[in-house]
Amino acid sequence: MGVPLFGQERVDRYRETDGEEGHDWQGATVLLLSTIGRNSGAKRTTPLIYQRHGDDYLVVA
Repeated sequence: MGVPLFGQERVDRYRETDGEEGHDWQGATVLLLSTIGRNSGAKRTTPLIYQRHGDDYLVVA
């Protein structure tokens, strides 16, 4: 992956490649968190960094 991906670009590439592209970012792993706004009902997907910490996972927002 030559060009860094950010925001919606990362989300789109992640989905298009089933995580093959967009899952790794500068040595960190990335997940997609999808939410629906409580008041607006708007659907949003945000890439977040995560990693294992013992038996748990840490998510960085």
